[in-house]
Amino acid sequence: MTSQTVLVVGDDAGDLTPADAVPSERSVTVRGCPELGSLYDELCLGEVHCLVLPAEVSGTHALEIARGVAAFYPDLPVVIAGFSPADVPDDLDVVAVEAADLTADGVAEAVGAALADGSDAHAARPPSRMETLLLSMFDQFPMHLYAKDREARHAMVSRHASEPTDLIGVTDLEYTQLPESHREAAYRDDRRVIEEEAQILDIEEYSDYIDSHTLTTKVPWYHDGEVVGLVGVTRDITERKQREHAARRQQELLVKLALLSAHEFRNELQVAIGRLEVLDEHPEQAEVIEASHDHLIDIVDEVVELASRERRSHQRRPIWLSTLAREVWDSLPTEDATLAIETDTRLVADLESLSLFLQILFDNALEHVGPAVHVTVGRTGNGFFIADDGDGIDGRPERVFDAGYTTEAENTGFGLFIARSIAHEHNWHVTVSEAESGGCRFVMSGLALAEDDPDP
Repeated sequence: MTSQTVLVVGDDAGDLTPADAVPSERSVTVRGCPELGSLYDELCLGEVHCLVLPAEVSGTHALEIARGVAAFYPDLPVVIAGFSPADVPDDLDVVAVEAADLTADGVAEAVGAALADGSDAHAARPPSRMETLLLSMFDQFPMHLYAKDREARHAMVSRHASEPTDLIGVTDLEYTQLPESHREAAYRDDRRVIEEEAQILDIEEYSDYIDSHTLTTKVPWYHDGEVVGLVGVTRDITERKQREHAARRQQELLVKLALLSAHEFRNELQVAIGRLEVLDEHPEQAEVIEASHDHLIDIVDEVVELASRERRSHQRRPIWLSTLAREVWDSLPTEDATLAIETDTRLVADLESLSLFLQILFDNALEHVGPAVHVTVGRTGNGFFIADDGDGIDGRPERVFDAGYTTEAENTGFGLFIARSIAHEHNWHVTVSEAESGGCRFVMSGLALAEDDPDP
């Protein structure tokens, strides 16, 4: 005669239901399931003839667990220990043992009666390959998989969910950890899938309360030709949306650069062509033509630099501002210029991007102030500043970051535009104002500080 297995959820399996106390014509084995998250593994992979649940497991009510189990194993006898039979809903077939009768013998007697009355459930036979396949998907897929019963209550949730056991036995409408508008919309979709046998495919949603984008698909769950619930998958596509947004921004940037570059090219070519027409009579115009060509080369170099760097991946790491600033400064022609580090800080940023940003700002100071410029670098609340001792902002401050804007004919006007593009790309913020010394002061804010970053 084969043995019957009783699965007890919780840490005190043997104490709650001693195997030798269960009245049964067949031998009884009691197996414990300490963690609620392993319940479906136990039911699927091992033969189970009766399930015993404490009134509450890890903050989840036994009735909710029983509903989830019933969606897959409707014939499996379930005993709830420490719960009033009067409070068991009519639509749920479970045996409840009053808290007053919560003794080993009392629970064992209820289990014996359930075993005698219960029929062989699917959980009481070895699992099929289809069942183990489904279990593997719910255990290992890096996305939110779920199955819901006819009432749209969660019957099974993948381990990828943040709190999968909190969802078992409840609808989205009852899951109060989500905003009400989100819960209502999700529940409406569930009812439509179940009642109208509709398919909801690849619906993109944005959740502002956690700043994430998801892609959801829900389809009816059929059994014996009848809809018994739904199955669904929700994937986090936040990174994909961010890449798409970055790609659109990059495309807009490159189109803008192309138009501005074409305008600059046309101007310089017109200058060169005009000078060529009088070159025989005025040989000195060759210098103007050469300057125009040099300007064209500078434009090409800066546009190529910006376009190529957009394709690079960014890796954040802790960086000492003073160390990087001096390394960049030493790579420039600064024989007569001086650099002072007023206060240091340790930032978390992409090294290459921050290096190029510093280079552009240092070059800007050398070009506009002169070879003897004095530059000061220091920490601010959540970033740093770069100030020079020049004559201040020459032109309109609100336009200094515009592409092609320059107050000097020999400059391309793309340097500070590229610097601002770097800042926007990393969600940094750069501003310019007048320094105390009278020169320009650029402030970069919004950077992560190494001591504040949880995972540098």
